[in-house]
Amino acid sequence: MSATVFKRCAAALTAVVALAGCGSLQPQPERGPGPTAIAGATWQRVRIHIRWNRAEQPNWHLDALLAHRVAGPLVERERAAIGLWRFHRRAADDAAGHSLSLLTYASPALNASLCRTLRTDPLVIEMTQAGLLDGVECEGFAAERERLVEGSSDPRWSPELQRAWPYYIMGVSEMWLRLIDEHARAAAPQEEAPDLGRTVAFYRQVDQAVTRTWQKEGEHAFLHHLNALFGYQPIDLQGEEPRRF
Repeated sequence: MSATVFKRCAAALTAVVALAGCGSLQPQPERGPGPTAIAGATWQRVRIHIRWNRAEQPNWHLDALLAHRVAGPLVERERAAIGLWRFHRRAADDAAGHSLSLLTYASPALNASLCRTLRTDPLVIEMTQAGLLDGVECEGFAAERERLVEGSSDPRWSPELQRAWPYYIMGVSEMWLRLIDEHARAAAPQEEAPDLGRTVAFYRQVDQAVTRTWQKEGEHAFLHHLNALFGYQPIDLQGEEPRRF
């Protein structure tokens, strides 16, 4: 190779390396939420209030029933138009009590439609009339946060975590819903349950099966593999020594 050709090759290689270096070191342009970017999207929470006798344990199996038979199919039908979504389950001895919430990041028009559909769902109405539910409430978010991808994240977290977390919890919600579906299919009766009482009893069994999966396999399937994504770095647990999974 001549000296001239060598110099040209070296110069080209130097330019490529320089460009690569600039690409990796310079801050990237600010981006929206990628494939979930929807013009004018806002967050909405649809909270289904589940009746709870505080002297007893919450009826957690009703969450599974509502997720599998009501909210899940609705999300599946509108999936292409929903940017982000997730479930939130809670039961605390306060005014909000026991509820299953569906949170969606979508256009205001679609959010309003989701609210109407869930409020008028035949199973929701039947469960309300049977005294299992205490109604459906649709809530927006504060104006300064409703349009942000991180708008439904905990504002006490770091900004970076707030923006990334909605994608994580959407996948977790999908996994929980699919676990319910897997166990429901495995335990499905030969014929459709003819009344609400049998349907509720069926989902009590399904919820117990999902719980067993979490208790027996969750440490490795969920906690270990999540820890692996973070390079097995120990995590600080309240009141405990940092540990790995």
